Amino acid sequence: MRAMNAQLEALAGLSADSPLKPTATNRGQPIGALPLAEVPMVERGKSLRDVFSEALRQFRAVQSGIEDATRATGRLLSLPMEAARMAAARLRLVQV
Repeated sequence: MRAMNAQLEALAGLSADSPLKPTATNRGQPIGALPLAEVPMVERGKSLRDVFSEALRQFRAVQSGIEDATRATGRLLSLPMEAARMAAARLRLVQV
């Protein structure tokens, strides 16, 4: 148990032999944190048109995700009614 705790502390940057040394603003990365990206999000020298194009692409991706989530929510909400309709049809209480 102590060995596992030592490993977790080393990975979180809390021990003396950790690969990441804690600073005033960084006491170690949270468990499950992604490593910092080596490439900046917006590269130097890109034109405003390229930045706008990338922003529009990201916006459309988020918009598409929201549409998918909305459709999935509608399907999930209709499941109980669909199950009741199928049960009633199986019992021949309602003609389909």
